[in-house]
This record gives sequence, structure tokens and C-alpha cells, in this order.
Amino acid sequence: MMYSPKHPPVLTVQVDVDTQRNLFSFYGFEEGPGYEDNVTYQHALPRFARLFAEVGIQATFFVIGEDLAHERNRRVIRDLHRDGHEIANHTQTHPYQFCNLSLQDQREEIRQAGQTIAEAIQVAPVGFRAPGYDVTSPTLTVLTELGYQYDSSVMPSILNPVLKLTQSFMNQKGVRSGYGDWRASFAPTQPYHPDSRAVWRAMPSGPLWEIPVASVPYCRLPFYANFNLFSGTTLFRLSAGLASGRDCNYVFHAIELLGPEEIDPRLHRHPNARLSLEDKFTRCRTFLRTLIDGRRPLLSREFARELSAGEVAVPTPESGPLATRLW
Repeated sequence: MMYSPKHPPVLTVQVDVDTQRNLFSFYGFEEGPGYEDNVTYQHALPRFARLFAEVGIQATFFVIGEDLAHERNRRVIRDLHRDGHEIANHTQTHPYQFCNLSLQDQREEIRQAGQTIAEAIQVAPVGFRAPGYDVTSPTLTVLTELGYQYDSSVMPSILNPVLKLTQSFMNQKGVRSGYGDWRASFAPTQPYHPDSRAVWRAMPSGPLWEIPVASVPYCRLPFYANFNLFSGTTLFRLSAGLASGRDCNYVFHAIELLGPEEIDPRLHRHPNARLSLEDKFTRCRTFLRTLIDGRRPLLSREFARELSAGEVAVPTPESGPLATRLW
């Protein structure tokens, strides 16, 4: 991709607001009578707000509609919205194996969450991410019909099959979910209009943008906070160097700003759950300060708007499937 000095590349930062309740379901654990997760909204999200304020950016938070049934959670989301952050749709109940739901059930998950968010902040969401990056082409049709501007469910990494296998080993009692169709591993690594018949294939135009999760250019290693916290700062800096000069959609998960004492011991098998809060906060701040260097921070909806207006350079896929997949 080539940019003029007037239009440096974009950094958009996203946070998946999955609670420990969602992780219990993922790993096959029972919540227990009267269980209530207060720490995700009351502790993790205010810490993300502080982190982003320190770095000088605003972010896009993908929230689950049913979590907004609690007024205290709605207050947190309203505070984030008031401070200029974007609130986007992460379904109503976060069903794993989302792509296996009927199209009608997918529509209801998206519609209900959108309505819940709009009631909470008086603004309808325009962005969507499927649980576990588990999106299919019919989902895109639903998003278009409901007026969404972008999806952000594709992770174009060659390690997707390995990550899926690892998760299956770690949660033998839980669900089998995540990373969508294996062909998404070879999807474009920069924003594109997805084919309505194949989410991993780019089209010259379309009603919806796909803003994929960042991956490392050339080698397609994962490039998001969960992986970078696990793999260490050295690999992060090497990856950031390869990604220099390109748009970057960097993704966090809410649990990444919880300390081990705040995480249910049964979830300590989850990547990075045992890291100290101080260590995680420091590393996440380093990640963001590195990534913002030479980039313009934008909310994901602002990024989609600039893409539609032609204000951001977008590579045009050449003919042939291989060329389409490798930019």
C-alpha cells in the first residue's frame, strides 16, 4: 500500500468485551448458583479507558447485548460513549459456533444486540464482530440488511488451524468454536469489500467493509494483544516492524486488563490469565505506543467512513485468487 504524507496509515483499536461467564461456557464450566461477573465492566473497562487516555487514542468496544441488562454495566458503556469511544455489536448472547446458527437466529442475535446498545447510548451500532471470529457469508447479507457499515470478524492468519486445534485440546469439555472457515487464513490482510458468497474473497466494490484483525505481513502470524502478551515483546517488535506503514486493526480482550486474583481460578488455563495486572498494563501500553508511531488513530466506524469516501488508500485486487489473497 502506498500513502501520501497527507494520509498516513490508520491505527484502529478494538476491545472484545467478553466476560468470565462467556469463558466458562467456552471451557465447559458451570457458573455456579448466584454467580455474577462484576469485574469485567467495573474493573477491566475503566482500566482500558485509562490506558487509552494515557496513549491518546479512542477505541471501539464490541459489547454483548445481554450484559447491558444491568444498569451498572450500562453506566460504564455510557461513560465510554461519552468519552468518545465507539460501542459496536458482539451479538446478544455471544453464542459459540455462531456460523452454525440458522440465518434467522443470527439475524435475531445481531438485531437484539443492536437494539439493546441503541437503547443504552441512543446511538445505533454500525460495526459487528462474530463470537470467536466465526463469520460466514450469509452473515454479511444480514449485516447489510440491518444497515451495518463494517464487519471485523476475519482473522487472516496461517496459525488459525493451529489455534483452533490448541483450543480444542484446552477445552475438551467446552465448545468447538473459533476462527471461521479455514480459507479465512488467506483473506486479505487490509480492509476490503467481502464477496457475498465467500467472506475471505475481496470484491472491487460492495455495501460492506471487512476490517480484518491485524496479522503480520508476509508471514501472517497473529498480531493482536492475546498472542503478543503470550509470545513476548521481542516478537511483538519484530512484527510491528514488518507491519510498519500499513493500516493496523489491533484487538484486545477485556480479560487482558484483569489481574490473576480477579479471574476465577478455573480460568487460569486461559492465555495470560496468570500474568500480573501491572505486567499486562505495561506491555499493552508499550504495544499501543509502538503502533501509534506514524499512524493516525481512528475509531473503526471512522475508518470505514474514510474507506467509503475514498480518503484512505485501498489496494485493488488483481485478477486471480492468489493475488486477491496475498495483499
